Amino acid sequence: MPDMKNRLTANRRESLPPVEADPQVGLSQAQVQQRMDAGWVSGETKTAGKSGFEIIFLHTFTFFNLIFVILAVLLVLGGSTVKNMTFLVVAFFNTVIGIVQEIRAKRAVDKL
Repeated sequence: MPDMKNRLTANRRESLPPVEADPQVGLSQAQVQQRMDAGWVSGETKTAGKSGFEIIFLHTFTFFNLIFVILAVLLVLGGSTVKNMTFLVVAFFNTVIGIVQEIRAKRAVDKL
């Protein structure tokens, strides 16, 4: 069921004659103004989902990464070698892969 705003907008629109415009050129300024006056103006398009910053933030600050940072700090405080912290490489690449995949998916959805 369409929401109330769409129904009100649809009721205010006037009918317009079909357009005979060249697809390579588009509408003339007069045709655009006629459509705007008749209420046939599309609103601002919003992108779906999260912004790039939100994607990076949410993938970086996860419970999984928190556990590994705490483990790394404990190993450093315990005097462990860098060799014992190679699990951080896995956590880093997991985060990077997740960010890249979600940004690619977002771009694909935005193109639709």
